[in-house]
Amino acid sequence: MAQSLKLETYGVSPRMITYDLVDDFFEYPYSGLTSVGVGTMVYLKVSTAESFTNPVWTMPVSPAGSQTTLNNTLAEGDNVIYLKFTPDKTGRYVIEFGDNGVTADITFNSAMYLGVDGGPVSCMNCHNNSLYGFIETSGEEQVTIQIRKELLMVNSVHISAPVVCNVILPGMMQIQQQ
Repeated sequence: MAQSLKLETYGVSPRMITYDLVDDFFEYPYSGLTSVGVGTMVYLKVSTAESFTNPVWTMPVSPAGSQTTLNNTLAEGDNVIYLKFTPDKTGRYVIEFGDNGVTADITFNSAMYLGVDGGPVSCMNCHNNSLYGFIETSGEEQVTIQIRKELLMVNSVHISAPVVCNVILPGMMQIQQQ
């Protein structure tokens, strides 16, 4: 049977980062979206039913002047490889993986997100009911303060609003249901 590849985004939660004790490969949360803010760390996963023999990552398309590199990988066994990279310019990135004559690719768009009507990025503009509903029902002030700190911290590194909402809000929902 011919080798086949599966190349996909790999979403990373804050919890996964906490338990990544062996190699510290996963550094920042990532929603798994293919439209990301400039400076957002992206994780990819490629897998095959066979074993990799000569794996190669390339970036045939990237914005002019981009210095983004594809040299930070982690192998899991002999048939799964993770890649992390950070888009440094706005525009289109095509990441390609090849092994033994078989290739797979994935396209990303990187942009600067300005928020609603050109204002600062803030999930609160569209999701204020989610956050306030959580705060009102939570009796644990410390948890609320921690969530506000995380929200501010994520916004201060200029991550796009969709990433912030996907990373922070599901965590709030999970805590709310406990």
